[in-house]
Amino acid sequence: MSQAPPWHEVSMVLHVHSSFSDGRGTVADIMAAAGATGADVVWLTDHDTQAARQDPGEGYWGSALLLVGLEVTPAQNHYLALGGTGVPDRRLPFAEFTAEAAAQGHLGFVAHPDDPGNPVLKLPSYRWADRQGDAYTGLEIWNHLSQWMRSVRGLASGIGALRHPYRGSERPTAATLALWDQLGQRRRVVGVAGVDAHAVVLGRPPLGIVVFPYRVSFQTVRTHALTRAPVSGGADWRADRALVLEALSAGRVQCLSGQGGGFPKGFRFWASRGEEVWAMGEEVPWQPGMALRVESPCPVQLAVLCDGTRVAQHEGVAWVGAADRPGVWRVEAARRCGRHWLPFVVTNPVYLRA
Repeated sequence: MSQAPPWHEVSMVLHVHSSFSDGRGTVADIMAAAGATGADVVWLTDHDTQAARQDPGEGYWGSALLLVGLEVTPAQNHYLALGGTGVPDRRLPFAEFTAEAAAQGHLGFVAHPDDPGNPVLKLPSYRWADRQGDAYTGLEIWNHLSQWMRSVRGLASGIGALRHPYRGSERPTAATLALWDQLGQRRRVVGVAGVDAHAVVLGRPPLGIVVFPYRVSFQTVRTHALTRAPVSGGADWRADRALVLEALSAGRVQCLSGQGGGFPKGFRFWASRGEEVWAMGEEVPWQPGMALRVESPCPVQLAVLCDGTRVAQHEGVAWVGAADRPGVWRVEAARRCGRHWLPFVVTNPVYLRA
């Protein structure tokens, strides 16, 4: 098959905190930022509460859809729970509260799994320390705030980092990617990107500094879902929510960086054999004659990876190559910004099993 399957793309801002937990802004502030930055969906994930489902409730704010999940926040092992009803008990071991989340109808993503903390900012590590259990859907492979904070090593570096919102978060960390590639060899593990937006103020008003305003956070990283049908844009938000959740569950998502030119839609990665087509997230037996295909809305430097090892590279707007072995196949792409190539897309894998 020479053309990409007819998926419909939805640009999502994931992992956002409001004044219902430790975020500075109201839901209205957040959705105004969503509208200003062209987001299709915002996932609100306040700590251990879904209060926003009652007031103001899920639904469209102009062109952007508000959906309410939560972040389960024990001392470590933070967990994004999306789509269900109920708040898992964070006092339970990881295996138990993730199973509880699944029973409540949530999809679950381990948040910032290799977060080291920051002694300068007096923040402990929130890394994924308890890896027992298998109820999680996937990992947050790219977390803007957690990665950015690693560049703050003192006053001077902190002031400098405030001027560069992409610093430290240009790409997913090598540790998280290696973990993701390893886990994917056993089963589907869906990778998502989160902003971890709080719009926290450092210092006292009116001299305080906001780190970072929602409009800035929302332009750092996104999770793009490929849905089976176009979202309504307002006519039926419940149906749109179901489309998004189905794509997340299936792993038909890719992670994008806004550095170098926003979040253009149209990047596609899939596998095929004759007229058969397999999307990101699908697990199928490997067969001789399988091909991998990429289409991009802009010229890219493409890296093709199998089980975490780069096996091919290419520059252009389209690529076709042989899937010559079983493995967890995914691609990473960079796009040109001036004289530099900047990270652009990390796709979820197509799992071609032995």
